[in-house]
Amino acid sequence: MGFDFYTRRMRRAAFHLVSMWFILFFVRLNCKTHKNPRPNIVVILIDDLDYVLAGLEPMAITRRLVSQHGATFTNAFISTPVCCPSRSSILTGKYVHNHRVINNTVTGNCSSPQWQNGEELKTMATYLQSNGYATFYGGKYLNQYGKNETGGVEHVPPGYNRWVGLVGNSRYYNYTLSVDGKRQDHGDDYHLDYLTDVLVGDIVKLLRRKGQLDRTWIVVTSDHGYHMGQFAMPIDKRLPYETDIRVPLLVVAASHNRPTANNKSRDIEIDSLSVVSIDLAPTVLHMAGLPIPDDMDGVSLLPLVTNALTPSSQNRNVSKKVSQVAEPWDRHCRGIDDSSEPWRTFFLIEYHGEADLQDVDLQCQQDANTTLCLNDFGCKCQDAANNTYVCLRTLRPTGNQHANEDSLYCQFDDLQAFVESYDLRLDPYQLNNRAYRRSCRCTVASRHRRQLIVNYSKCRGHVNCFGVSDNPKRRRHP
Repeated sequence: MGFDFYTRRMRRAAFHLVSMWFILFFVRLNCKTHKNPRPNIVVILIDDLDYVLAGLEPMAITRRLVSQHGATFTNAFISTPVCCPSRSSILTGKYVHNHRVINNTVTGNCSSPQWQNGEELKTMATYLQSNGYATFYGGKYLNQYGKNETGGVEHVPPGYNRWVGLVGNSRYYNYTLSVDGKRQDHGDDYHLDYLTDVLVGDIVKLLRRKGQLDRTWIVVTSDHGYHMGQFAMPIDKRLPYETDIRVPLLVVAASHNRPTANNKSRDIEIDSLSVVSIDLAPTVLHMAGLPIPDDMDGVSLLPLVTNALTPSSQNRNVSKKVSQVAEPWDRHCRGIDDSSEPWRTFFLIEYHGEADLQDVDLQCQQDANTTLCLNDFGCKCQDAANNTYVCLRTLRPTGNQHANEDSLYCQFDDLQAFVESYDLRLDPYQLNNRAYRRSCRCTVASRHRRQLIVNYSKCRGHVNCFGVSDNPKRRRHP
């Protein structure tokens, strides 16, 4: 297998649609010398691909590939719904309070020297490369990457044999790339702007032609969702609602995990279980057969995928089989010392609001606590310093639809100490904040909820962050 051939093809693909996605391409070197060769792994992260707005509908090639060879997670979430913090969580497997990339600014640690000297040294790519994988990155990286104050195009993040990184934030045309540390400018040739779905198909064709598709895992997901007018807000993300935190997550299995044609007669969906962006890095390492570092907050999803794709699961109700996790999962994958504990029912959503007058149109009111206030959108602002919150998203399947819990509880760090609470079983569009209803009593959080938020906000490592409890006797420490 020629890695240079792959990277030439991948670099051309990255040039075509660098602003909308990134490709992480991990190839196991010297595979023919290994009795049990490790698989190739391709991670495709598509910018702003929304789940609630049916962002996958146009991607027929990708959906067809998954329906034939993989599974779809229907309850996949982002722990921080904005570009730089979310991408940092995906790369490191950590919550924002641990990797400390709090928003899209340099002062918010986005591609900052602090990031480069700290968490950037401990990503899924660095672990894979140090264990014999050749690695390629193509596309958007972090919003402040490549700028003068963050090291310029000469800075190539550690862990990559080949690097084609976008300078700055998403641009469809007239963008600049760092190609292995050298500046490369691009113009506005329309015929080079290919659709993401077509490129996924091209990658699959390339792998098949080189005889590598059967030993390759492919993961397709997004860094966050998107809202377009909901809640009277302009187009953006950054909010803790389903529009912004739900994302597609599709996994195409390597051949030894794939169902045969006779066994897979319909789409396989893994539902009811909440999976989070911090789980992606541990999952990729598990696919490669590597141990999961103790300081990663997420856990591997690989047992869920392989369980869903086994013939015994497909002959039953797949959703029910995968949702009701009664049997213990592999301790190595989960990193939990109590293997009888069920899958997570809570997870954390956190964000630190951004304020920057430089991104407020002069025609709009100048408020130093806001940013991205655009005249084209009636001067409605996309972010503010008091858009700082911590939330508990609860998804608790019980088998009894009347006892299930599907809820969101948020505490904002503002002068009002504002609280939002939604029961998504009754209010799926999150239109009725029940926090201030007398029957809810949500403005005064219960001891249980308050302690959960405190524990999640401070948890470190998968031992603590997966099985967070409000009971100090049950909390574990590395």
